[in-house]
Amino acid sequence: MKRVVLLGNTGNGIFHQMVHHFLNNNTQVIVIDGTFNYSHDNLVQISAKDYLRAMDRVLLMVVPNIISQLDTVFTILYLCLSFQFKRLKEFRSLPSLKQPIANMLTYSRVLNHVRFDYALCLNVYFFGLPALLSKSRKFIAQPWGGDVNRYGISSPLRFLFMTQCLKSMDYIAPAGRSVIPFMIEKYKIDKSKFVFLPPTVDKNLFQIIPDAERVKRRKEMKISSNAVVFFSCRRFSEGWGPHIVKELFIKLSHEIPNSFFIVLSGYDSNDLIDQFKSELPDSRKDQFLFLDKVIPLEEFSFYSQIADFTVSAMTNRDMQSSSIMQSVACGAYPMLLEQLEYKIMVNEGFSSIMFNEIDDNLIQEVKGLIQEPNVFHDKKSLNKDYFIKRETNKDYVTILNSLQFNTLVFLIVQSFY
Repeated sequence: MKRVVLLGNTGNGIFHQMVHHFLNNNTQVIVIDGTFNYSHDNLVQISAKDYLRAMDRVLLMVVPNIISQLDTVFTILYLCLSFQFKRLKEFRSLPSLKQPIANMLTYSRVLNHVRFDYALCLNVYFFGLPALLSKSRKFIAQPWGGDVNRYGISSPLRFLFMTQCLKSMDYIAPAGRSVIPFMIEKYKIDKSKFVFLPPTVDKNLFQIIPDAERVKRRKEMKISSNAVVFFSCRRFSEGWGPHIVKELFIKLSHEIPNSFFIVLSGYDSNDLIDQFKSELPDSRKDQFLFLDKVIPLEEFSFYSQIADFTVSAMTNRDMQSSSIMQSVACGAYPMLLEQLEYKIMVNEGFSSIMFNEIDDNLIQEVKGLIQEPNVFHDKKSLNKDYFIKRETNKDYVTILNSLQFNTLVFLIVQSFY
């Protein structure tokens, strides 16, 4: 039996989803620093502190702070002297090196004492660095997007850590193909290391519900059964296009009288959500529902299943988003800010509205689908066929197993919607 070790935020919905995914595939799962409200014969939990020596604890109190502060001071000085004030603002909004360095010191110690044959690092910036100190050089990295596209290139020191981390991996398995040329050029990674690993979708949780159930749920939420519901399926944070979503939803609320809008929040969205609320005219406020807290996957599925459209306005380079795929699997039709990765998906049979700007052409395209229900149904059916085609291909576990790994270690961080 294979043994999988998972590190990270055990309260995260995707974390739980992947635990179940591997348990259901006859795999022993070892969770480090986490607790679950359910038990399973193949679920084992251990604590990182049991592996730390006195010197390790001292280093953890000192080293992450020193490295993070040096990184901050020198990067701010460099950007100011070179008059790169726009980059300075972005740098200060991104996660520092403190947590990644702490994770590197903590989890490398654990991994040097826990038996495993392979490690899969989901989000390289936060949990890829333990590979640099691990006795084992058997690691796979799965970038999430922000880690390689933003965090890893936001300062010289972060770039150095990210580059060495990626080069120490046996394989790099992004959830998108368009990012591979960028990583090869930017980080000087050999192309033979890359393996495309598309996100999985839990078919039991994310599925289309009967029309009667959809009407019932809308009634419970006091939403008209014939309303056109738009769901913002990504976190409402900088980099995810919050200002684009706001402009689009306000314009649609004026153009489509029977419209209703559900706005997903995020870990750092409070100020942006409050600003959005303050800019809404009183006459439009009844058309909006703001989810002011991070929601579990079950609620995400609930809102996706009653939506007609699911919207993503990610402005940074994107991969195949789990949020988009899960929402589309529930029957919502995607409206996506144009990205190279989405174009690749469309060429493979995926159907969506893609836009570069919010103009009359976009509004008319949306209205056209609403006014032609048969055409709308046919376009949604294309996405059903797209998922069927994906299911006939090798799944997540099979792809990893084809790399001839006997044991896996998962390093998982919180979800980025």
